Parts: sequence; C-alpha cells; structure tokens
Amino acid sequence: MSFELRPLSLGELLDRSFSLYRRHFSTFVGIMAAPAAMMMLISIAGQMLPMLARNGAASPLTPVNIGLFFAGVFAVFGLSVLYFVVYVLATGATTAAVSDLYLDSPVTIAGSYARVRGRLGSLLLLMLLTGLRVVGAVVVTVLVITLVVLVIGRGTPILSGALAVLIGILGFLFTFFLMLRYAVSVPALTLEPVTASEALARSVELTRGRLGRVLVLVIFATVIAYISVLIFQMPLTTAAFIAGPESAAAFWLNLAAAVTGAIASAISGPIMIIAFVVFYYDVRIRHEGLDLQIMMDKLGPASATTPSGAVSA
Repeated sequence: MSFELRPLSLGELLDRSFSLYRRHFSTFVGIMAAPAAMMMLISIAGQMLPMLARNGAASPLTPVNIGLFFAGVFAVFGLSVLYFVVYVLATGATTAAVSDLYLDSPVTIAGSYARVRGRLGSLLLLMLLTGLRVVGAVVVTVLVITLVVLVIGRGTPILSGALAVLIGILGFLFTFFLMLRYAVSVPALTLEPVTASEALARSVELTRGRLGRVLVLVIFATVIAYISVLIFQMPLTTAAFIAGPESAAAFWLNLAAAVTGAIASAISGPIMIIAFVVFYYDVRIRHEGLDLQIMMDKLGPASATTPSGAVSA
C-alpha cells in the first residue's frame, strides 16, 4: 500500500496512523507480541512471589524456602531487564515497519526486527539518555520540594505546603514537556545515520513549535491503551479483588488477568509508535522536502540518464 507523500492536517495524521494500524494489524501485533509475552511472564512471576512468601511464613524457615523465594526475586529482575531490551527492539522494529510501508516496501515481522538488530545498542543508549533526563527532572523536583518543606515548613507550614504543591505541578509539567520533545527520537535514530545523543537533539528540532500535535497523538494512543485494559484486564482484576486477595480464586483470576493484559499490550502497544513515525514523516515532508527525496530515490539511476529535453513523469 503506497501513500500520497504530502503534508497532513492533524485529523489526517490521526486517520493515517489508525489506517496503518488497522490494515497491518497482524504485523504490528506480531511485532509487539514478544515484549507482551515477557510482560505476561513478569506478571505471573509477580503473582507467585507473594504465594512463596506466605508459604514460607506458614512453614518452618528452611534453606529450600529461602532459596525458592530469592530465585523468584532474581527471576522477576532478570525478566524485567530482558523485557526492557525486547521492548526497545520491538519499538525500533515497529518504526522500521512503518517506514517500509511509507516506502512501499514489503513488510514482515522478521524483516522489521532484522532491520534494527544492529541498532539495538544505540536504541538502548537512547532510552538510557532519555531516562536520565526525565528521572533527573523528577529528582530535582523532589529535592526542591524537600528543601522548601525543611526551610519554610517550620515557620509557615501552610505556605510551604502550597509551594510544595506548586513546585510539584511545575515539575510534572516540565517532565512531561521533556517527554514530548523526545517523542520522535526513536524514528530519528532508526531511520537516520545519527547517534543516540544526536537523535535526541534531532527530536527536539523536529518537535519545536509542534508539541501540540505530539500531545494530541499521546492522548489518542493513551485512550486506546486504557480502553484495551478496560476490555481485556479490568473485569478479571475486579473479580479477583472481590474474591479476596489471598483466595485461590483471586490467584487464578490474577493469572488470567496477566494473560489478557499481555494481549491488550500487544494490541494497543503499536499505536503510539506508529503515530510518532507518521508525525516524523509528516514534519520531514512538510519542512525538509523528504517526499521529493523519496521520489528521486525511487526513480534511481534512470533519473540520471533521462535526456535533458525529456519531461519526467
């Protein structure tokens, strides 16, 4: 399926993102199935840990019980690290798949993963740099709030409380602002010959003056994600809560919720990534003439051998 390469309105941006997702549903869900499966295993392991702890408390403390509990803790930690790696790789693969669709190239799950396998290290570094900036903003906010409470709180607790709330709101807004600025760093790194730090700068450049559009895309994808959770996971989670947290029924309901939650993640996970890649292409087409570059690339060597007096198609 080829696309008309032209600037898009906000409505067209949302429509193209959802059309891409709908027409290639199985491919995108298949790409995100790997991190969703890892998430399911983490959720199941998380359900097993409290059960091991309760059994250990009810029975004599033995090396076997202790060993099983810590083995479960290390298993959850190892699965979490593996999930992060697989998710980052799946994000790059989804980006590559959308790019192939824009270039009217064949798209497969294996081919999309193969395209970004060599960029895994750069993608992980990009996520690390992004995380450091975002977490840094949160840490600074917490430190400033703590300082305000310690310095002003003793004399005027009402004023210090109001300032703490105000600083917390400003810190949240600034953190969210950073996340919006870095929205297209993954497409920049995956589709351009840049380093991780250059991809962050490139994302800031591409989103400058366009954060309103990015915000709408985030809201669009978040609403779909919450709807998926409400449909697939919430009924089972609610039933487990009603059954009682330590009952056998709650245990099995939570396990079922882990499975359906993974399904919801695989279904809704690609939406935001697709929307950001479509936005990336729209900005580059609108301001950098990427559509002309793509058309010239499709013409290939034939364009260089066209007689000077001929009219190109």
